Amino acid sequence: MAEKDHVFVEIELPSGGSLKVNGPRDFVEEQIAQFDKRVKRPTPATKAAPQSVKQPATGQKRRGRRKAPLPELNLAGGADKPSLKEFVKGRIARNNYQRCALYVHYLNKVAGYATVSQPMLKSCFKEMGFKAPANMSVSIHEGIKKYEFFTIPGRGLVALDAAGRKYVKTSAE
Repeated sequence: MAEKDHVFVEIELPSGGSLKVNGPRDFVEEQIAQFDKRVKRPTPATKAAPQSVKQPATGQKRRGRRKAPLPELNLAGGADKPSLKEFVKGRIARNNYQRCALYVHYLNKVAGYATVSQPMLKSCFKEMGFKAPANMSVSIHEGIKKYEFFTIPGRGLVALDAAGRKYVKTSAE
């Protein structure tokens, strides 16, 4: 088959889509005739295809993970307990591991939450005006390796280890 017998036709549809036909001239004319019978519109003129014909992508659109909404926490404190901002105010926290340790302690001991989850820690970061780590579980695991601050009592849960409790006590000094 000669290169000039190979054609490519693209028909713009009123809906915003398009019909693309690529192949031998006879095949393209047959496809357009079938389309015209169904739609009842005039037949467009065909044009010769360039040397390299670009094929449309066949893969599906990749879907990202949906972010879970952050839990509503009572971090404002009250008459008998300080807010998260007041609790952290006089303490030294130079990195996210130390901030997480302070937040876990606050949520457990001051706010009275029995368990602390990673989304709860993200809420604390947001409340304090810090950007939360992109992957909180990696950050927690690095805190375990580097500082031995945390333990993981269950999937997605975080608790303070002895070194973490010691840091919280000494950070106020």
